[in-house]
Amino acid sequence: MGISIGGLATGLDSSAIINALVGVKRRPIALLENRRSQISTSRSDMNQLRASLEKLEEVAENFKKSSAFSAFTAESSDSSVVSATVDGSSQAGTFTLNVGQLAQQQVDVAQGFTDTTTETLGTGTLRFTVGDETVEMTLDSSNNTLTEFASAFNNLDLDVTATIVNSGGDTPYNLVFTTDDSGEDAAVTYDYTDYTAGDVDLSSSITSQQLAQNSEITVNGIDISRSTNLIDDAITGVTLNLLDVHESESDTARVTVAVNTEGVIENVEEFVDAYNEVQSFINRQFSYSEETGAGGSLFGDFTVQSVRSQLQSIVTSAVENDNTFGSLGAIGISSTSTGTLSLDRDELTDAIEEDADQVIDLFVEDGGAILESLEDSIAEFTKLDGILDLRDEGFDDSISDLNDQIDAASRRLDVYEESLTLRYASLESTIGSLQSQLSFLQTSLAR
Repeated sequence: MGISIGGLATGLDSSAIINALVGVKRRPIALLENRRSQISTSRSDMNQLRASLEKLEEVAENFKKSSAFSAFTAESSDSSVVSATVDGSSQAGTFTLNVGQLAQQQVDVAQGFTDTTTETLGTGTLRFTVGDETVEMTLDSSNNTLTEFASAFNNLDLDVTATIVNSGGDTPYNLVFTTDDSGEDAAVTYDYTDYTAGDVDLSSSITSQQLAQNSEITVNGIDISRSTNLIDDAITGVTLNLLDVHESESDTARVTVAVNTEGVIENVEEFVDAYNEVQSFINRQFSYSEETGAGGSLFGDFTVQSVRSQLQSIVTSAVENDNTFGSLGAIGISSTSTGTLSLDRDELTDAIEEDADQVIDLFVEDGGAILESLEDSIAEFTKLDGILDLRDEGFDDSISDLNDQIDAASRRLDVYEESLTLRYASLESTIGSLQSQLSFLQTSLAR
C-alpha cells in the first residue's frame, strides 16, 4: 500500500490488525481456490481414465488383427527355399514341399540402337497380345524413334512396360519389354504382319531373355502350379513365399502349422493387464480413508461408475455369438471382488489346446465378441464430443467460473484493505493531534 502506519500514536499494531481483518475476509477466496484445485485434480484424473480406456481400446484393436492374435504359427524347415505365414483360420499339420520352379515375368530385349532420337524403328502396325487381349500400335514419323516408341507403347495400357537401357559400347541402347505380372498367362506375343522395318528391324532384333512361367511345387505329393511365388490358396490359412528351387525332386522342405499356445496366452495377458489398469485406477478413485475422511478426486463420480459397470458387464456376460466356450470364465478368466480380472494360465492352455479357433473367436469374431463390445462401449466415452469430452468441458467451465469469482473477490478485498489502511492512518493522525494538544495544555497549566 502507499500508506505506512507505525502505530506510535495509539500504541496499537495497526498493520497486524489490518492483516488479521483482511485474512478473515480472504477465507472465502481460499475456499474458492481450494475448490478450483479440487476440480483441476478431478479433470487430471479423468484424463488419466481416458488414457487407460484408450490403451485398452488400442489393445482390443490390435487383437482384432489376425496377424497380432493368431491361433496358429507356421514354420519352414528350409526358409531359404520357402517361408510360410498364417493368414487366417488354419489347422495344425505338417506339409512336405518340393519347389521345382519359380514364377517369373517375361523379359524381351531389342538390342543394337545407336541413339534414342534419330534412328527409326519403321512404320505400319504392330500387334501385341497378352492373354486374350490384343492391342494394335500404329508406327509413323510421330512415334518411331526409340524414345517416342517407348512412350507410346507404355500408353497402350497392356500390362507390359517398355524401358530404355544404356549398356555402353557402339550400340549402347536397348529396348526392354517386361511383363507387369509373372506367370504363363501374362506372356506377351508380337505380330509383325503389317510392319515395315526402319533403321532398325524390330521383327528380328527382339530376342527373349526370360520366359514367362508359373511356379511349380508339390505339397504332400500333389502338383500345384500358380502364376506367382506368393501362394495363399494351396494350404488353407497359410501363405507360402517361394524363394528358391530345390536341386532335385527328392529334396523337400517341411512346413509345420502348429497351435500358437504361448502367443495366444501372451496376447490374452496383455488384454487382461490393460483391462485391470482401468479397473485398478477406478478402485483407487473410489477408495475411502477413514483416517482422512476423504476418497479420490472422482469418488462416487457417476461417469466413472458407468465405465466400471459397463466394462464389468461385458467381460462377465456370455457372448452373443455361437461360441463353444461362451464366456471368458470358461477359458480361465474370472472377475475378482475388486472388479479386476484374474487369469488361470493352465485353464486357458487347456482351452487353447481343445479349440484354439474358438478361443480366438471369443475375443474377435464379429457379432458380439468381447473385444467388439468393449470397443463400442469405450467409444461412447472417448469419441469426439463423447461423454469424457463433455465432462472435460464441464471442468473447464467450472474452473473459468471460479477464476472469475476469485478475481472479483480479490478486487473487493484490495478495496477493503485499502479502506482499512486509510481509516487506521486517519485514526493514528487524529490521536496524534489530540496527544499534541494535551501535551500543550499540560505544559501551560504547569507554569
